[in-house]
Amino acid sequence: MFNFNLYFVCRVYKQLSHEDLNTLETCQLLSEHEQALKSAQNYQDCFLKLIQECPPLMDYLNRNLVPWPADWPGWYYPKKIIAQGTCDQLKQSVIPEQGQFHVSLNAAEDTVLIFKHFFDKLFKTVFGQDLPNKPKTYKITLCLTAAILGWIKIREKVLRKFGICKDHEYVSTIYLLEHVLPLVFFQYNIFRGGDAFEYENLMTQMAVLFICWGRKHYYKSTLSFLSDMEYHKSFLPSYWSRKLEFLSLFTEKKVEIFHSLLRENSNQHDDGKSLSEVAKVIASCGFLSAFKECFVPVYHRGVCENNIWLITGKTAEFLLGLFQKIASNSGKAHKVCSYALHYMYYKY
Repeated sequence: MFNFNLYFVCRVYKQLSHEDLNTLETCQLLSEHEQALKSAQNYQDCFLKLIQECPPLMDYLNRNLVPWPADWPGWYYPKKIIAQGTCDQLKQSVIPEQGQFHVSLNAAEDTVLIFKHFFDKLFKTVFGQDLPNKPKTYKITLCLTAAILGWIKIREKVLRKFGICKDHEYVSTIYLLEHVLPLVFFQYNIFRGGDAFEYENLMTQMAVLFICWGRKHYYKSTLSFLSDMEYHKSFLPSYWSRKLEFLSLFTEKKVEIFHSLLRENSNQHDDGKSLSEVAKVIASCGFLSAFKECFVPVYHRGVCENNIWLITGKTAEFLLGLFQKIASNSGKAHKVCSYALHYMYYKY
């Protein structure tokens, strides 16, 4: 499928609700441009084409600074263009920002894949199915939600029972449930809360997590995000004050929703012209939603049909069984010989 550079203008309100961020009703598609988006030059060409097609936007950029939240390439390449000074319009008016919605999606996916030995058992026990090797986003969310709700239900009893136990199996499980899981689960919610200083502290921990996991793109962008915050405080006080006030709006979630709808309503073999037509139809649906709801059942994004209370109870039972096994295995750890480790390394 072709990649499109999609631009939106959003009617910004001071208190943009979470429900509104899940729709396209306050957005308008300005331009679509077929592009690979694999280099800085691709992004620069798209930006210049947008300015050429929408002259009023250039007037707006001459008077205002515009934040540009995006995923890793959408953040990295515009920032590279600005640093190299190859596009004056971009350099003078646009401030690239780390896309916090993508941080949340990638952190959640990494958590499930890195601790897949744990989530495989949880998913099989709670939902009666095998967790795929590359689970979809909704299954990743189900895993994290089930784990944190089940753990909250039994947390105090388990911690009191094990006390200061330092068994490796127990400590590694507690590390996931007590540190990684809350950090990843609440990351985007804390961002949406709008407290910049609290979110800065959280992202410092996220940077450490990404470094430990070897996520070179996201630990670089997260460290840069922290560096940018200090730069804005010192050298862009007016922008920083607005950022403190409107932090929760600095998200690329609407663009990601549009991309998802575009993929859902197109085929892999579609050419650029076909994708352009689909993009325009989807963009118009945001303004025609009231008319559309009269004939088509409303799709509520992010609404789960599963019984959360049942999931919580089943997960709590799974975790109690897991900790019972950990207790029975306590003190039985033994050293694995170097020959066995060497054999396992070459076998896998």
